[in-house]
Amino acid sequence: IDGTVNWRDSMGRIGSAIDLAHQKLENDTEAEKLLDDSFPTAMAAIGITDGSILVDDLASQTMREISTINGTVNWLQLEGALDIDTTATWQENSISLNFNAEEPLAFFAGKPTQLELLLESELGGIGFSGNLDFYETLFAEGQLEFSTPSTSALLEILGAKIDPGRAIGSLALSGAASLSNQRLRFDQATLSIDDNTGSGALEITGSEEGPNIVVGTLEFDSLDLSSFLGAFITLPSNRPPFEPPLNLDFMSQIQTDLRLSAQTAQFGDFEMSELAATAQI
Repeated sequence: IDGTVNWRDSMGRIGSAIDLAHQKLENDTEAEKLLDDSFPTAMAAIGITDGSILVDDLASQTMREISTINGTVNWLQLEGALDIDTTATWQENSISLNFNAEEPLAFFAGKPTQLELLLESELGGIGFSGNLDFYETLFAEGQLEFSTPSTSALLEILGAKIDPGRAIGSLALSGAASLSNQRLRFDQATLSIDDNTGSGALEITGSEEGPNIVVGTLEFDSLDLSSFLGAFITLPSNRPPFEPPLNLDFMSQIQTDLRLSAQTAQFGDFEMSELAATAQI
């Protein structure tokens, strides 16, 4: 080490390796060796103790801090595997991150690559195992799992602009998923909202100009409509007197077309069987 740094780009040796690997993949998408023998590939294992990261959130124009970062980053060779195992604190919530990629250089250079990701916190967690690419546009295909004990609390901590009423409870979504062009699709998803569990096809399309679109066909063995609807809005029968009108402005940001069916269903004191319904907003 002579004290000099490779400033040919913002990431030094790693950035140069990614650029070279990307050029190699453009010429041969199946290339297995992405760097010439003359390129230095030795990396390291790094331990982090009580670290912190400041994130400049341009959307909200605020600085957010991820603190008390502890863990390890193992990337011994540029063309070898990458393992990240860390814990941290974000907005007073403990979080843990586990990331594993067998071909990280190919991943950063723009090749869809097999990897595993698990992010857990007190407010919920997300896990993914499959192929992922985000070099130019985000693409993913694999097994996806997401859960939170309180959707409203999660949205609040994320600073989401959508205000979905006052009491969205637990939410869990899992299944084989594909994501491309801001469209997330499950051919066979399992969705659970406040202990109402159904399965079927589900598609969520994000949009920067118009409303986000949710389309699906879900089947339930049993469905408590009061609980299901109450996860999104406060039902009139549950509202205390003199409470201001419901704030449903968030509905202008979501367009839904959900077809629901259930062997048995209940809405308050009413019981139904062989229910078939459509929810369109």
